[in-house]
Amino acid sequence: MDDVVALAYPELCDIPIQKILQFIRFASFGRGPIELIADDLHCPPKSLPEHMVAILAKVLGETSSVIKRLWIALKDEVWKHKAEIVGSEEEITLYNRYALPLGTSYNHIYPPVRTCQTTACPNFRASNDVRTLKEPRTYKATLFTLRQGTMPIYTTSLYCRGCNRRYHSNYSVHAQSNIRQYYPGVPSILQVSTHYFLTSDLLEFFTQCKSIGWCVIGVARRLSSSNAGYYSSLSSLSCARIYNESIGPLHAVVLNSPHAFAPAEVIRYSPPSSFIWQTSYELQDADVLNGFFLFSLLLDHAELGHALHLDHNAPSQKIRLKPALKERNVRMEGYGQEEYTHACDLCYIVSKDADGKEVKIQAAICDGNAIGHPCCAVHDCKDELVSHHARFCEPHSNLNQQCSVTDCLASVDSGFRTCSLPEHRALEAAYTEKGTSIFKLQQRLEKAMQGSNRTTSTECEGKPEVGNRRLKAYFGRRRTHNEQIIMRPCGVILSRATFYGSEAVSSVNVEPLSFVLSTS
Repeated sequence: MDDVVALAYPELCDIPIQKILQFIRFASFGRGPIELIADDLHCPPKSLPEHMVAILAKVLGETSSVIKRLWIALKDEVWKHKAEIVGSEEEITLYNRYALPLGTSYNHIYPPVRTCQTTACPNFRASNDVRTLKEPRTYKATLFTLRQGTMPIYTTSLYCRGCNRRYHSNYSVHAQSNIRQYYPGVPSILQVSTHYFLTSDLLEFFTQCKSIGWCVIGVARRLSSSNAGYYSSLSSLSCARIYNESIGPLHAVVLNSPHAFAPAEVIRYSPPSSFIWQTSYELQDADVLNGFFLFSLLLDHAELGHALHLDHNAPSQKIRLKPALKERNVRMEGYGQEEYTHACDLCYIVSKDADGKEVKIQAAICDGNAIGHPCCAVHDCKDELVSHHARFCEPHSNLNQQCSVTDCLASVDSGFRTCSLPEHRALEAAYTEKGTSIFKLQQRLEKAMQGSNRTTSTECEGKPEVGNRRLKAYFGRRRTHNEQIIMRPCGVILSRATFYGSEAVSSVNVEPLSFVLSTS
């Protein structure tokens, strides 16, 4: 220990230097709770909160009086470490063993600000070093990380009494408003639902999984003749399962293959069965998808220099994100792409017409990927379904009472999707039968018989009196036609849009896509 410190605190001279360094690291883990009692964040508080004293005393195996004296001697050194100190697995486990029962944790999440951000509020400060936010509310949550696995945490929000605004980890909400105003930029930890948080590097990993996994799955299925030309992205459920099996649990290679390792090693890395936390350690596909969307929106708004605003009182995160996602998709259908104004020698030329007037020629190419999404059964309807199990959107929900046969306006009978006409009822019976195992076996038998007797022929009975009219029916929801990409011949993407009914010219020649093509 430094000679000056040793003279000022002779009772600390016998403490090993290793324990001094441990004190600095473990005290840094509790920076958030300690800041709550510091009025000026430039300087550390003169004393520690009592629960932090108890935690550090148990972690270091010292008395409370020694911990208090260590803080007085080393508080300035602890306060220098503004950047977060990353704990090792052993340090995090040891710290949480005593911190969790006392209402805090490693990676305890707080708002990024300590002063009110409303300029008209009396608690507003130009600097974030003077604490004006108080009235903390703390609750348990789960944090999913890319490099440190899944861990239990606490999260705390703070309140400004001057303007009645509560500050959360990613956003603030006024007491008389229902709008979540997100902080500028992209945070390192995102709150995807009330009790679940994901780190931004993990969400970036899921983004790449969906992007690159789409290509890998597409190639694999094209190699299979039964699925040729069919593409699918890596689903959120698959991302969640990958995380829960290989990333969330630390030492997954040992836990997933216990017979390949020594029993002592398996026992060492097995999580304690007695530890119970209020929120689940299992990452759900809904949290992956909501996190992916929120992360993408925050990136998009950060690029634009705008703040993201969402409905705080929405019944679910899915519904909360919908308006912002729709706004972004509409923008991407028009001028939202970064290279929208691109022009180069490969895609843009200037020529002269018959009158000698200079004109520009810039072509655009349209092509679509056959990735269908559930949509309303009404042709080319762009309204959203109420749920994935619904056949129609809300404006067309009355069609549930109309016969499913195309052009038939009769009402359905109770328990059926068709009217009472025998030929219409036969179509529904055939549709229902297709889902049964006996129908699949019959199909296989017919194929086998056709393969063994290929020389059979049928006699033409002539055209029926009613003509060649064939009944068509839609018993389920439709799927969108494709995801259309509009690009320059040089490869630069101009726009993208979802095509619902077809890939015809009429589908392209609509706003805002027609605006893109008109610039050509």
